[in-house]
Amino acid sequence: MRHYKHLTLYERENLLFLRTKDYSITAIAESMGHNKGTISREPRRNSVANQYMPVVANTSIRHVVRIVSPITGWNTPVSWNI
Repeated sequence: MRHYKHLTLYERENLLFLRTKDYSITAIAESMGHNKGTISREPRRNSVANQYMPVVANTSIRHVVRIVSPITGWNTPVSWNI
């Protein structure tokens, strides 16, 4: 399993598809190689009007992600080109 990795847009879309097909959280997590806690939290954290939207979730995480500079220790925004 990977640790501390964000879901990609493809993984988010796959999560939505598999949940509509009634796959369990555990089965989805194992197939994606993520912790089941990550998979279960994703729709709760990134829903709009009680509906999970992978594109909205992917866009919002791109604005939130930051790294800590090893030299200054200050947070530095990361720009992703996904």
